[in-house]
This record gives sequence, C-alpha cells and structure tokens, in this order.
Amino acid sequence: MRKLHCPFCKGDLVVTHQDRYQDLSEHVSDPNGTPSMKDGYDCLNEECLAFGTHTWIEDGDYYSRRPKDITYQEWDELRKSQSGTDEYFAIGSWQYHYHLGKAAIKKASFRINLYWYKFEFEPKEKGWDYPEEIQYMPNLWKWKMSIWKKASDYCYTSLVPFHRMVGFTIRQFKAAYRNWSETGSKYSLEEAYRYAMGYSWGNHKDERLHAKTSKWIIKNFHSKKYLKLINAYSKQK
Repeated sequence: MRKLHCPFCKGDLVVTHQDRYQDLSEHVSDPNGTPSMKDGYDCLNEECLAFGTHTWIEDGDYYSRRPKDITYQEWDELRKSQSGTDEYFAIGSWQYHYHLGKAAIKKASFRINLYWYKFEFEPKEKGWDYPEEIQYMPNLWKWKMSIWKKASDYCYTSLVPFHRMVGFTIRQFKAAYRNWSETGSKYSLEEAYRYAMGYSWGNHKDERLHAKTSKWIIKNFHSKKYLKLINAYSKQK
C-alpha cells in the first residue's frame, strides 16, 4: 500500500473505511455503473481543514464536503491558501504526480508569434521508462511543435507539419498491410492499396504533396509489400 499525504497539512493519510468511490477508470468505462468498494483515506489531524471534510482514494482523487458556515468562495480561497495550489490530490499518489507533470510541461511550453503564423513548443513527457514520480515531468530533450495559421483577427487554424503527415500515412499503410496479411481483411487490403497508390477516399488521385511523397516512399522502401499488395488487389478485381 502506497504512502499518501494530505495536500493541506502534509500529514499522513490513513485508511479509515471502505465505500463505493468512483475512480477515473470507472468514470470513463462505465460512468453510470456502481463503483467498486475502495479504501477511503482521511487526514486525522484535527487542526487541518481536511479533517472531516475530505476523503481520498488510492489513486489520489478526493471527495470533499464544504462546511455549512462558509461560502463557496471562502471555501475555495481557504483551500488554495492552505495547499498553495488549486489541486488537492493526495501527495504521493498517481493523480498527484500526473498533474504535477502536466503543470511543469505547461510552464516549460512557449510560443513564437509571427503574426500570420504561431509556433507552439511543448516538451514531451519523460515516459514509462522512468519512475512514476518523474515519468510525467517534461523531457527537455524532446519537444512537440504545433503550427497555427492566422485565419482572421480572432481565429487561427491548425496546420499539421509535412513530416507528420507523411509519417502518419506510412504508419497507416503498415497497419492496414499487417492486418490484411494476418486476417485477409478485404477492407484492410483496399485501405493499404489506397495509401500505396496515393489515393484519397473513393480512389481519387490525391494531389497533396504528403500523399505523393508517401506513395514514393512506400514504392521504393517497402517494395516487396508494395508489389505483393498490387498483385493481390488486381486479382481481387
């Protein structure tokens, strides 16, 4: 059992009961279902504002009860002042480390505005190779870039970089080809053929540069798959 701490007084959280608390996975998979029984963690420090008002579960999420003699605004300000943040996940939990990492990534991100185009740079997460405490923190050696084109004084549209479009198309081709090879799926055969020939939906020639480039890469660097695919497709017809 992992050690959890109160985000307000930093004291230990103790399992005091069990109840049907809904966690994130249950909320996503079956939001209207009956939650499973889970340990409820409480802060037993009578001087802490969490005493009698907050309960946590193992993943760090919490359930709170506002005292009747305080307004919502006062309660919100009090909790922020006591924790130093506006997130109250149990310290040491998965939720705590995840949101701490997201906040660090947001802080490290930056934007370059060239009027007609905006470039947004965001570091990627360190990833699963690292311990939970740091796997969601920013990896300053790996970055994601987003490009936005000015459409009006109030609106920008997202542009996908050329290399991403080519990479996506090649991955889609490989996935469709693999599924056809393993299952004989007619749909996957037609999908792989479409990517290999540089076609859009309806087998119309796709004149976009990334489609032409992807077609060239598939034909020249995946020639065995390309020829096998063309042969199988022609026999089908």
